[in-house]
Amino acid sequence: MNPNDLIKRGKCRLCNSANISAEISLPLTNVADKYGKAPYEIGHKYPLDIYQCRDCGHVQIVDILPLNYLFSSDYTYKPSNNPKLIAHFKKYAKRVGENLGHHPKKCLDIGSNDGLFLECLRDLYNAEVIGVDPADSAVKAAEKKSIKTLKRFFDDELASEFIKNNQLFDHISANNVFAHNDDLISFTKGLSKVLKAGGIFSFEISYLVDIVEKGLIGTIFHEHLSHHSLISLNKFLINYDLHLFDIDYVDTQGGAIIGYASKTIKKDHSKNLKEYFAKEKFLEVDKPSYMTKFRNNLINIKNTFNNILNANINSKSRIIIFGAARSANLLIEFLQLSNIIDCILDDNEEKVGKYLLNSNAKIISTNKFTSKEIDIIIPLAWIHSENIYQRLKKENYKGKFLTIYPKVEILDF
Repeated sequence: MNPNDLIKRGKCRLCNSANISAEISLPLTNVADKYGKAPYEIGHKYPLDIYQCRDCGHVQIVDILPLNYLFSSDYTYKPSNNPKLIAHFKKYAKRVGENLGHHPKKCLDIGSNDGLFLECLRDLYNAEVIGVDPADSAVKAAEKKSIKTLKRFFDDELASEFIKNNQLFDHISANNVFAHNDDLISFTKGLSKVLKAGGIFSFEISYLVDIVEKGLIGTIFHEHLSHHSLISLNKFLINYDLHLFDIDYVDTQGGAIIGYASKTIKKDHSKNLKEYFAKEKFLEVDKPSYMTKFRNNLINIKNTFNNILNANINSKSRIIIFGAARSANLLIEFLQLSNIIDCILDDNEEKVGKYLLNSNAKIISTNKFTSKEIDIIIPLAWIHSENIYQRLKKENYKGKFLTIYPKVEILDF
């Protein structure tokens, strides 16, 4: 990709205000899931700084990369490979029917990936399901499940095509993609057009409160353009005749929420939603002081991590990364690991054999790696740290295990 293709946004993604300010400076970083085919292959690094709107409080990144670059053939994420996510989406599908008040008949999932959520909705309700996703590998995986999936990005043009073909939906979802779209105004306007009156828009997003309170830097990468709070999001949705009435808190990715908004019909706010609004108001999540708290939390994580690492390494130590995760590139830069990594362990055959860009650190299969007493293993698939530790302990790995989540600590095997 040509670095000149980077676009810097000058206005808030939600309220279109030009009153946005840079709050947290992060290191220039290679794009997630981009790796080299040979050692020291050059990779351009891009900004990931965090901005906040001084008018509506929305937290966002403003340096925008082309979507066809972010979601190219390198995009390897497939939720159907994760048993926990399968259980999660089955439970979520049930909640859709409860909040809708009847079985959904026609469902659209924007950013449907390999069709897992649509599969759950279809199996539970015998609903007609349609997915929209730009990634070729995801579309092929969904079609193997007989889930109709359009290989494209959702926009106002596609919404007009649905209307022209008399295709309206009583349920539309956008799970962990509502935060990926730069033009949320057009995106939301389009989905509201094709959602029936009384229908429900549901969405799962990483929750800003968890990101800040827990210092979840691993949730920040170039495709995550927005970090949502309920206060700013609620104001935004109302503009498009979408009325937030309930949320579910889920523990995926360190803390997320599933929101439910009704089209046209205003429902009473659930007790859960009222409590979360009150919490956000108390924390002042829409104020710059909340970003100061986030900045201080990140600095504390980095300093604690580096102090522990420096106290436990010597000239013979090998620094081993476990997990070529989407969060790995920023974590490597943030924790200043790029020049000391020996190798990266991963089970994904699509990544094995590749190299960290601008480095000779190779991604190797976990079953071909021999550990030593002097290894320090750092799980950058951070959300799975406990499972990784238990697995490696069972497999008699040696050395030490240095985690950043749920807290920064070093453990012996």
